Amino acid sequence: MKSLDLSFNGISSRGVEDLCEAMAKSGSVVHLNLSQNGFGLAGSRAVARALRACQRLVSIDLSETSLGDDGVAALSIGLLGHGTLSELNLRQETILS
Repeated sequence: MKSLDLSFNGISSRGVEDLCEAMAKSGSVVHLNLSQNGFGLAGSRAVARALRACQRLVSIDLSETSLGDDGVAALSIGLLGHGTLSELNLRQETILS
């Protein structure tokens, strides 16, 4: 599977954690859309962990997922050293610092 669009599905942080664990094992997803799910900090930490394992990802849409400052900070750690990601959508995230 190359593209995974789970936007507007009411996925909780636990659901994102399970999804990211599976993605890390498969390594085949190239485009990921989790927008409009509101999974917050715990979910962003799971995405950050998955980024380290999913080096084929080229685009991620995390718009309107309630990441906040701490979630974006956690996500940025996962982005370090990720060489293939070319698009990150954080539209309508409240980032203050």
